[in-house]
Amino acid sequence: MSYLSCEFVQRILNYHWSLVRRYYVMLFLSFFCSMVMIVVNVSLLQAHPDYDSLKFRTRWCLNILNVVLTFASVVVFEARHIIKNSKSYFKDLWNLNDLFFVVWFYATLICDWVYGTEDKQGLQIIRIMYVVLIVTTFLRFLNLSRVFNRFSFIIQMIFNVIYEIKHFMSLFLLFTVTFAVCVNILGIELDPALINNKEGLTHDTITADKSENPYYGLLIIMQVPMYVLNTSLGTFNCDPFRLLPPVSRVTMWLLWVVIVFINTIVFMNFLIAVISDVYAQTMQTRTEEVFQKKA
Repeated sequence: MSYLSCEFVQRILNYHWSLVRRYYVMLFLSFFCSMVMIVVNVSLLQAHPDYDSLKFRTRWCLNILNVVLTFASVVVFEARHIIKNSKSYFKDLWNLNDLFFVVWFYATLICDWVYGTEDKQGLQIIRIMYVVLIVTTFLRFLNLSRVFNRFSFIIQMIFNVIYEIKHFMSLFLLFTVTFAVCVNILGIELDPALINNKEGLTHDTITADKSENPYYGLLIIMQVPMYVLNTSLGTFNCDPFRLLPPVSRVTMWLLWVVIVFINTIVFMNFLIAVISDVYAQTMQTRTEEVFQKKA
């Protein structure tokens, strides 16, 4: 960073960047068009080939056009990048995401074409694949948008924050798991249907309450940790406490106070302090971050 703060180095980088900037802007615009076609394709995912023939044909016309555009703008560029940089290419997380995007993009379209949207089970698999595709597409979009100075600084700051809080989040996860084990030992019941069943309500009320269970569908081992995480984020639900025996109920209330104090008050304020510190550090090297991307 100290080299990048030198005005002479900055002038050299600006000169060379002016020669190649147009190429990267065109690469960004072509990928932006590809991303738009992916979003339109996902919005028409439920189009049936018989009942919505126009939507179905539109979706696959966009897919064919997108395959050609992606091959010309992404595959060729990444192939040249791999040949030029060899092993060093795989040391950059941005490059790994770009490579994963290429593989996942074609794999998703192949599965979409083979399985179609008529089979419900196949449709669910395709939906999940499109969700992963949208995420990796957005990450590549962020990578390419760094050619613009203002976006480059903001994106770099976001990833600096994520990198710096990894130890903090690991400790937060350990606290959450510890509290979840304690809550599970006390035998707390999180399903409203079972809670109302123990209180003697009718079958219709039980069925209605079961649909309102926010943890319905999760594995049993994941329900209590999600409850503790929701409590740590400020979603306070104390209704399950009333079915516990008196001594366990008092213990649960004491544990709940500890969870709220440590995870909600202490850790959340620590998180704000860490983010503020990273923001201040990034602001000090704002210009150097931009020139590092240009280099």
